[in-house]
Amino acid sequence: MIRKDMLKFLYLILFIIFLSVYSVSSEEQERHNWRLGACYQIELFDGAYKKSLEDKGKDHPDTIRLMYELSEKLTDLSRESGETDNVRGEIACAEKAYQYKAWHLGINNSDCLASMRHIIKLLTDSGDFQTAYQYSRSYIDKDDPDILMLMEKLPVDEELYQEALKYYEKPLSKEQHIVLIDIMSRFAEKYIGERNYSEAEPIIKKAIAFAEKNVDHDHQKIFSLKNQLDRIYSFQQKDFELQQQALALQEQDSKVEELKEIEKNVQQFLIKKDYAAAEPLYQKAVTISRKYVDKSHIARISAIKGLASVYSEQKRYAEAESLLKEILPEVRLKRKQMKHKSSLLISQVLGLLGKVYEDTERYKEAEPYYKESWKNLKAVNKASSFTIVYQALYSRILIKTGDVQTAFQLLKEIEIFLECREHHVGVHYCREDKIGISDRKVPLSYLIEISAYLAEKYPNEEYKQYADHVKKQWGEILKNQG
Repeated sequence: MIRKDMLKFLYLILFIIFLSVYSVSSEEQERHNWRLGACYQIELFDGAYKKSLEDKGKDHPDTIRLMYELSEKLTDLSRESGETDNVRGEIACAEKAYQYKAWHLGINNSDCLASMRHIIKLLTDSGDFQTAYQYSRSYIDKDDPDILMLMEKLPVDEELYQEALKYYEKPLSKEQHIVLIDIMSRFAEKYIGERNYSEAEPIIKKAIAFAEKNVDHDHQKIFSLKNQLDRIYSFQQKDFELQQQALALQEQDSKVEELKEIEKNVQQFLIKKDYAAAEPLYQKAVTISRKYVDKSHIARISAIKGLASVYSEQKRYAEAESLLKEILPEVRLKRKQMKHKSSLLISQVLGLLGKVYEDTERYKEAEPYYKESWKNLKAVNKASSFTIVYQALYSRILIKTGDVQTAFQLLKEIEIFLECREHHVGVHYCREDKIGISDRKVPLSYLIEISAYLAEKYPNEEYKQYADHVKKQWGEILKNQG
């Protein structure tokens, strides 16, 4: 019994599906037959119209009647566009009907205008907004605010914006007010995208004034326009800041070249140890660098370090210390980034501050700066002449602070580096000097001087024998190097 009921239910479902398919097929067939009949009637009316036009003339009542009937048939067929895929064909029918009426009645006739509005609707429904807009401007009243509704669908440019502005002072519906606001906003956004903020700003201000006059004061459009204006101001500020930065960088580059020229000129006085003559040049360099050059720029660090060095040589230690502490944060900040010559400048600053403390007998304060200056260069090239010099300076301050054994080990290590150079031994730490000085005059001088100072400061047989050995072995080489 249950099985029979299920079969009956299945038969019922199949029958309903059949009726649905048949109904759809019947409707399609009926529509198709109607179009065939309409096309046939159009052919008949077209033939009759052309014969009347030829026999009786354009203005004869029979010709005009046939024109109306032919136009109506074409219009009826075009109204099927919502139910057919042949949209362009339906638009063509409507345009043909319009041409008949325009030729007989003139484009300003109410029937003719109604036909054109029908064409515009078909174009709009099909998504051809550009053609619909052109037809509206050409054949419908140019002052008709409905044109705004088509403008909304089009890409906004100068011409379209100027056309839209013609409705700025005219009475509009609420919807048309919103459309005009959107057009103005989109046109301003175009200028924003081009970074042309001076053009965008007055457009948005005009849109805000229009919106505040024609829509509710709490309308979302007003908030959107004000946000857009805020964005413009923000972008203008950023652009201004970028322009200022660019100008500052250009000026900085110019001043850096001036600082290089001062550095070149001051060398002649440093060679002669004429620090009084070098001082005003360095003071000028420091003034320029503080005013025009970024704090972290190597040229500024170099200028301040140069003046501090002159003050140190003149025993003006407080002034030298103040200058060195001014650039110390930037020096340490750059230490991780800078290599080779730049690393040498960092070590010179650190070492100079160590020397200021050493010369004022603040040995404990001097020790970490000497160590840092040596470690900085050692990270780049442990066997370079500069590294050896700062290693020697570090060993000297260790002697003064009492860490004699560490100082002694550092001095012996220096001798090993120098022996590698003398005999060209291929030890892993005996590399080419990548930083600058190729001779060993300065490192040898420090080795001999500090070894003697160690033996004098701590009269120990081991230290004395080492000092004699260094002087004997390396003194002759130093003498030969001039």
